[in-house]
Amino acid sequence: MVFYDFFQKLVLAGQIRFADGSIELLNQPMVISPAGAFAHMLKEAKDPQEIGKLIYSGTKLATKEGMARKVKAEKKLSGLDLTKWIMDSGSLAGWGKLSLEKFDPKTQSATVYSRNSIIPELYGKSTFPVDHAIRGFAAGTACLVFECDDIEAIETKCMAMGEKICEFKFMPRSQLDKKDPIVKTQI
Repeated sequence: MVFYDFFQKLVLAGQIRFADGSIELLNQPMVISPAGAFAHMLKEAKDPQEIGKLIYSGTKLATKEGMARKVKAEKKLSGLDLTKWIMDSGSLAGWGKLSLEKFDPKTQSATVYSRNSIIPELYGKSTFPVDHAIRGFAAGTACLVFECDDIEAIETKCMAMGEKICEFKFMPRSQLDKKDPIVKTQI
């Protein structure tokens, strides 16, 4: 079981701690929050796509400047190893079963799939992608992996839209098709 092995390694290495009402992963504060909070924010918003952009930018920045940077420095990980570590921690945190489908350092691009993603399940049917937090976590990590601050993530397939998986594509901002409606609503 990959999930159990990953968690066990964290515990044994003292890299995850639960004490005095706090949780720390690599000395970074974490919280366990009901997943429904993200789905509820989107459902109740007058403009759910604008809230989605805020969730995305907040999680991207927090990941890039916090967790991913800490993992990169303390565990001496980079490239594919850093990507896999962050994806394992995302799966451990309940964001779904994440898998790397494409990884190209030359073009600074990647494709990640999320299966069993909880946000679309809780949100229900939608006409637009809803996994903005995963998009942000992954984009923040990709900025460090590719050593490029302008990496963006677009959710191109979403389970809330009837797809079997959620698909996220990463690339430099300059490579985005800014006329594409799905790009316009996410960036």
